[in-house]
Amino acid sequence: MIISDKYKFIFLHIPKTGGSSISAYLNQFLGKNDLQLKWSDALIDRIPYNNRVYKELNNKEGYNLIIKAFKKRVRDKRILDKPILELAFKNIISKKLGSDSIHAKAEHIKKYVKAKKWKNYFKFCFIRNPYSHAFSSFVWDESRFQYNKYKVPYIHKKGLTKKKFNLHLKKIDKKNSIKTKDISDRSFLFPGSQIYTINDKIAVDYIGKFEILEKELKKISKIIGLPKPKFKISYFNKKNDYNIDKSKFFDEENKRLVRKIWKKEFEVFNYKFPF
Repeated sequence: MIISDKYKFIFLHIPKTGGSSISAYLNQFLGKNDLQLKWSDALIDRIPYNNRVYKELNNKEGYNLIIKAFKKRVRDKRILDKPILELAFKNIISKKLGSDSIHAKAEHIKKYVKAKKWKNYFKFCFIRNPYSHAFSSFVWDESRFQYNKYKVPYIHKKGLTKKKFNLHLKKIDKKNSIKTKDISDRSFLFPGSQIYTINDKIAVDYIGKFEILEKELKKISKIIGLPKPKFKISYFNKKNDYNIDKSKFFDEENKRLVRKIWKKEFEVFNYKFPF
C-alpha cells in the first residue's frame, strides 16, 4: 500500500498481482513524507527509507518496536534477508490503519486518510485473471509451507496436487473458517475484491490488468503526473510455476469455486479460462 501526498494517489496492494514490483517502481517518485508499507523491494533498487519512516520510529514506541522486530527476525532466522526497520515501521502504522497487512483494505485506508483526501486522491489497484490468480495464491501458500518446514527456497512440484488446490480454494470460499496451524497460509487475503471494494461496491478510480501491467502503469503515470522514471519496473516474487501444466489442476469443481470466489473480477473484466 502507498499513500502519496506528493502526487495525490493511493495504491492498494492486492496480493499476487505484481504489487511488490509496482510498489518498488512507484517508490522512486515518493516524497519525503509519503507512506509506503513495503520497503524491502525498493531497498534492492538502492532507494533508502524516506523521512516518514524515521519520523514514525524516532520515539520510545518506535524503539521498542525495532527491538521487537529484531528479536522476531532472530527467531525466524531471517535477520539478513528481511529488513528490521520495515517490520517495525509496518507495525507502528498498522495500529493507526487498523490493519496489520501491507494489503490494507479500502475501508481501512479511507478512515485513515479522512474523507477529503480519499475523495480527491487517485485510487488504483491491479487484478488478474482469476484462474491464474487462484493458482498463484496456491503456489505461494505451498512454497511458504515448504520453506517453513524444509527451509528450501523453491517449490517442490510434487507438493502441488489437485486435492491441495481444492482445499486452498475451499479455505478462501469459507473465508478461512477451515482452520490451519500453518503460519504460511494466506488464503484469508483472497479474493482481491475484499481490498478494493467497500460494502461490495468498487471503491477505487481505476483497476489495472496484471496481464498488461507495464502498459497500465504508463497510463496511470500520465493520469497522476509522474515524471520520467529513473529506472524501469523490476519483477519480484516470481515463483517457478511456469513449466507446470496448470490445466490439470482445474476440474469442474475447482473452476466452479474460482468463479464463485472471484465473482467481482469476472464482472469487471469478463475473464476467460486461460489454460
